[in-house]
Amino acid sequence: MLNRFRSADFFFTLFFALSLFSYYRGFNGGLQIWGEPYIWINYSDGLVKRGLVGTFFEYFFGSDSPDRRRIAALVLHWFCSVFLLFFVLLWGRRRIEDGGDGRYGVFYVTFALFVGGQFLPTLAYNTAYLDIYIYLLFALAVFSFSVGWFVLAFTLGLFAPLVHESALFYWLTIFVLVAFSRGLNISIIYAVLPVSISTVILLLFHSQSAAEGVVASMPIPLDVKEGMLSAQFGQSILSSFSVMLGVWRESFVSGILGLLGFGLFAFLMVFFYCRCFLSTREALVLFASVLAPASILLFAWDLSRFVVSLQFVSVVSLLYVDSVFSPALRRGVSEVLVLVLIVVALVGLSMPLVYAYFNGASVVDNGILPLGRIGVGWLSHEFASYFNRG
Repeated sequence: MLNRFRSADFFFTLFFALSLFSYYRGFNGGLQIWGEPYIWINYSDGLVKRGLVGTFFEYFFGSDSPDRRRIAALVLHWFCSVFLLFFVLLWGRRRIEDGGDGRYGVFYVTFALFVGGQFLPTLAYNTAYLDIYIYLLFALAVFSFSVGWFVLAFTLGLFAPLVHESALFYWLTIFVLVAFSRGLNISIIYAVLPVSISTVILLLFHSQSAAEGVVASMPIPLDVKEGMLSAQFGQSILSSFSVMLGVWRESFVSGILGLLGFGLFAFLMVFFYCRCFLSTREALVLFASVLAPASILLFAWDLSRFVVSLQFVSVVSLLYVDSVFSPALRRGVSEVLVLVLIVVALVGLSMPLVYAYFNGASVVDNGILPLGRIGVGWLSHEFASYFNRG
């Protein structure tokens, strides 16, 4: 029986099932109102920010009805989500097989925290958002660097900002990881140059008139069109930064509470892995790589959406470090600590989705099984209430 639990196949099967349940907590059977515009934005009138995915939909579904395109976008979101889970879990399975007995307990706890956090339900909830494609490109790029596929990593870096310029913040993690593991050599160029080139091209050659034209033709509500033009395409980097400085001044307590609350599981994942395998210096570098994408909160106000993504950044970063260095177990795993972290993960897995901006949080609990009214699910409502008072 013990050998069965130590099986890499059992690890994969268990956490794939738990991941699907975690994803279900935020399951959304329709397109998010602020995500749908991205399936219509395209390059038909010129270069526009965030137009690559919409260009794909325009090419394959341009002559179809709007509802058909919406269904295709929803199915693609689900497919990419499942593929992302498969990829990360297969990578974890490979590390368990290659890394020896010391990996079993550590990876079980780490992935328990991953599925227990709010990342997967948030991913499920934000249908049609471009996040899923950025996460896929990011994970594939990190894996490519871990195995030395630099040309593929370079190519992924070129395309990522064309999906969404927020990719630049996730590539900060790649920069830290590659610099730490390979030093300041040509591999840094593969990490930095492509994403920088694409981002600069977008900033210099984005056509606001093309954006206005394509937004005007979208079959979406008028207020969403106006919001896309004013908030998404009408702001520069400096204006976004200026707006967010004001948001941080007005909602500093909420911002810190969001970082701590929604970032807890990412912190615990990295802390536990570092305690078992890494030196203090190595741990500091890993924490820096994981926290780097949080700098996006100086330009964007989707608080929980970006903070919970650090859970995904954490698990991918841990897999990279484990693949490149294959560190030996530095100290014994505390059974008490393992028990505490497993309990925390199970409590998290029992709670519905909490979605928060700087100015408020709400509980999303629309599934067949109302988690907010079962067991410890009430903690989500308590956290949202406390956040809103802050």
